Amino acid sequence: MSNYHLYDIVRELYEDEEVTDVQSIYKDIGEYLINSDKLNNSKSFELGESNINIDLSKDAILVCAWNKERFVNALLNIGQNVGNLFEYDKINHMATYIYPIGLTIVYNGNHSTLSGILKGEGTIQANQTYDLVPTYDYMYFDGIYFRNKMNDEKLYKVARFEIGALYEIGRILAENGIR
Repeated sequence: MSNYHLYDIVRELYEDEEVTDVQSIYKDIGEYLINSDKLNNSKSFELGESNINIDLSKDAILVCAWNKERFVNALLNIGQNVGNLFEYDKINHMATYIYPIGLTIVYNGNHSTLSGILKGEGTIQANQTYDLVPTYDYMYFDGIYFRNKMNDEKLYKVARFEIGALYEIGRILAENGIR
């Protein structure tokens, strides 16, 4: 899924289309769950600050470069090919790692991070981590909606099917002890 997302972003930038920001595209897993009053949130799934290293050449990362000029500038000026290696900047590069699906969502430093991903070089650190495992006791994805596991109530219509599918893949990974 991550590569398809990147291709869409690059195509949108190239064609001067408006690029939707990561927070609005991927709020299904993040923002909604964090702010939900419909779930039994007695078990927090926010693990807090983190320093998980994310390899831009191989890890699953969702990033959204929203400005064509900044993206082109990052491509032209960052990378081994121009003698200016990608460097992680704790103040600029910010990301959330979501366990157990192993997905990182970048929410700051998008242009340089996307350049690093496309060039297959560099690492960043996820500065916060979420563990979805506690939510599996309370909700599930039915293909269209997240639903309350106790009473089958519709909690939220998923904007992107892939996010709901990833959520359920995470459930399978957790149930089988796969990290």
